Amino acid sequence: VLKSPPPVLRKRKKVGGVPAAADSEDLTQEEQEAVDVRVEKFKESCWKASVYFFFSAYGFVFMRTKPWFYDRGHFWHGFHDDGPNCQWDHSCPSLCTTDDWPGCSTCKFTFDVKLYYILELGYYLQAIFSLVFWETRRKDFAVMMGHHIVTIILIVFSHWGRLLRIGTMVFLLHDVSDVPLELAKASRYANFDRLTDVFFAFFFLVWILSRIVYFPLVIIRTALYEVPKCPRIEWKREYCMVAFDGLLLSLFAIHVYWTFLIGRILHRAVVGGKVNDEREDDT
Repeated sequence: VLKSPPPVLRKRKKVGGVPAAADSEDLTQEEQEAVDVRVEKFKESCWKASVYFFFSAYGFVFMRTKPWFYDRGHFWHGFHDDGPNCQWDHSCPSLCTTDDWPGCSTCKFTFDVKLYYILELGYYLQAIFSLVFWETRRKDFAVMMGHHIVTIILIVFSHWGRLLRIGTMVFLLHDVSDVPLELAKASRYANFDRLTDVFFAFFFLVWILSRIVYFPLVIIRTALYEVPKCPRIEWKREYCMVAFDGLLLSLFAIHVYWTFLIGRILHRAVVGGKVNDEREDDT
């Protein structure tokens, strides 16, 4: 329980559309409800920032020991530490046929990779529940729900198709840009305008580099054009990759839409001098 009003409420002025007050008792019912909404949004953003920071840190720590972190060719080819049957087993298992692929693969994934998948899948499953029942409803609710559904399908499908290596890179690219985004939103809800601008600028840079540049030019490109042929499982493997590529392109389409919204936020920040979320009102 707060014994005194938070700093953002001590001066009676409008900040981000919500009046601040010298004492919380000075607020009208409408103003108090607006403050309560901002507090809920602040807690929501802090929770998400913590989760994405943990995922990003975990991804960087364990993936820096993986060869596919540095060379995308290892998305599809094995390496000597995997064992004698893994040189091509990850992408084209030599002992498999169309009927028993992908369950016949003998290449095993390490616990750190599996844990990454378990954590990400668990988070996005609860994210759908939170989006419907807990989080503040925003204008892009349908797009966000679509993003979560596509992500869950991508996680499950990539695990089934033994595409965990490229899958872990997709996780990392998405998580790393969400950390400064949620920090910028939390700063805005707390009325720390300068901090909001700093986090938003950092977020915009990371977003463009990770989701608009690296994701299509490296991840999607290698999935479309660099997957080796697999004669024993050719038609089934091709269907698998077509579905996988479609999911990646769907994610990228959502990124482009959100980049448009981010561009509008950036334009308003430059013109109006303040960062506001396009997806919601000023509360």
